[in-house]
Amino acid sequence: MQRISQDIEQSARNKKATMSGFSKGEQKNFDEYKKLGIVVNSTNPDGAFRVDIPNDKVNEFVELWSRFSEPGYWCEYVGPQTGFVFKSPDGEFKHIVLTPETERSISVEMKKFTGKYNPDIWQWIYQCDIFTDRI
Repeated sequence: MQRISQDIEQSARNKKATMSGFSKGEQKNFDEYKKLGIVVNSTNPDGAFRVDIPNDKVNEFVELWSRFSEPGYWCEYVGPQTGFVFKSPDGEFKHIVLTPETERSISVEMKKFTGKYNPDIWQWIYQCDIFTDRI
């Protein structure tokens, strides 16, 4: 399992753009994200956008997401830097960059939203339909 995670992580680091997704509920402010050069790569059957973020605009993306996201949502981005941003139901915002040291913290935060503890975040990313055929 560790080798699979390392392969996924290496593939993500070598991407020319950072990948993420926007659920239908998050799309109402998408014009603001477009100003950063974020483009829709495709749309999932459930209407979620699969997007590409210029690698040098990830911090601005996180800042916009912290302002525009609704409480009770989280988002992940995968690229040369991979991270998770969470907005709890009470509006608390957390941004955690994925490293071996933060993987457990991300799993704990995700459990608050999904009810499941995912000990291998890279495996979770690989199985997520936003990233499956792109990593």
